[in-house]
Amino acid sequence: MKEISVYIEFWEYLRSFGLKTIEIVESEDAWNYKISQTEFSIIQTFNHTNQAIFEDAGSWFLKDSKKFSPTSNQKNNLNLSIGRMISAIQNFDEKKLEEEFTFQWGDRTTIKDALKQNLFHAISHFGQIRERVGLLKRNPQYN
Repeated sequence: MKEISVYIEFWEYLRSFGLKTIEIVESEDAWNYKISQTEFSIIQTFNHTNQAIFEDAGSWFLKDSKKFSPTSNQKNNLNLSIGRMISAIQNFDEKKLEEEFTFQWGDRTTIKDALKQNLFHAISHFGQIRERVGLLKRNPQYN
């Protein structure tokens, strides 16, 4: 199996994790929930995550600065973002994955590690959303 296939498999896993996260949020009608007044709502966090995936795929790999514009259909938003990332990386070979990559804040790494960072960022936010919904479900005073 080519190394890039593993990353694509991870992105597909993230898609299924994200779709399940959408189901959990919708089952609790929790898109506008916040744990505190200073936090982003669940929908803001979800949109931020999709925006990062979509725009990073464009600016990092496609040389396309198109901005993410969320719609009211969260499943479509997720599929659009992850589909864009997969399209951006699907033809990378092992040599490309080892090329140097510089984040917009100046840190240097490899393309492979930049992909890992982006995946971790997205998975962390989806986990955070699930935790918020669980807390809200157990503690109605947060609704």
